[in-house]
Amino acid sequence: MFVVENQVNEIMALQLVKSYCLPQLMHGCEIWPLNSVNIREIDVIWNNGFRRIFNCCWRESVKPLQFYCRTLPISYLIGERHCCFIEGFFVVTILFCVLWLDSYVLKC
Repeated sequence: MFVVENQVNEIMALQLVKSYCLPQLMHGCEIWPLNSVNIREIDVIWNNGFRRIFNCCWRESVKPLQFYCRTLPISYLIGERHCCFIEGFFVVTILFCVLWLDSYVLKC
C-alpha cells in the first residue's frame, strides 16, 4: 500500500483497509487457539498498517491515531468476537435443550 500525502486520502485508505483487509485478517479468529505471543504478532501487523498509512516512525505509538480514527486495537476486536461467538454458542445450546425437553414432554 502506498503512503498518501493528505488527510482525506489517509482516512479513505484506512477505510479500505478496515473494509477489505481486516475481515481477511480476522477470518475464523473465534476459534483460534491464541496465546499472548500470537496476539502480539497480530497487533504488530495492525499497528504497522496504521504506521504505513499515516507515515509514522516505527517508534511512535499508534494509539492516538486509533483513537482519532475511532478504531480499536486488533486484540480488543478479537476478544469481542470471541465473546460474541461464545454467547451465540450458548444461546444455540440452550435453545436446543429447550426444544429437546419440549418434544420429550409432548411424548409423555
